[in-house]
Amino acid sequence: MSVSRKGKRPISVDGRQYLWWVSQDWEPPYVPSAGTSLTIVDTSGEFGVEYHLGQPSDVRHLVVTGSRFRVSGCGGRHRRFLCPIVVDGPAVTPSTVAELIRWAMDRGEDPVEVNYLGLPLSQPAG
Repeated sequence: MSVSRKGKRPISVDGRQYLWWVSQDWEPPYVPSAGTSLTIVDTSGEFGVEYHLGQPSDVRHLVVTGSRFRVSGCGGRHRRFLCPIVVDGPAVTPSTVAELIRWAMDRGEDPVEVNYLGLPLSQPAG
């Protein structure tokens, strides 16, 4: 699936092409935010994340909308994961976009999966 380039900024990270843009949140998230989101997709449509700008640090998360992500099993339904501070202010720069992409593709320890409020999903007793 290809992605329209209209109104989006291109960026190349580690040899892969991505598009990114900041847009108004028409449906605000359930966590406090600045009312805008950073969206990043790769040009093949396999990688997709949305990061609501201005989230509080204790519930800061991104929404994974594509199948390429550091945690297996993504794709299909949206999943949310706590993430490090990436954008701490109104300005989004190519370097912060690249930082978020690299974090999302890092094969290190899996991030904590959260619900729509940014709270960790309950773990089954076991």
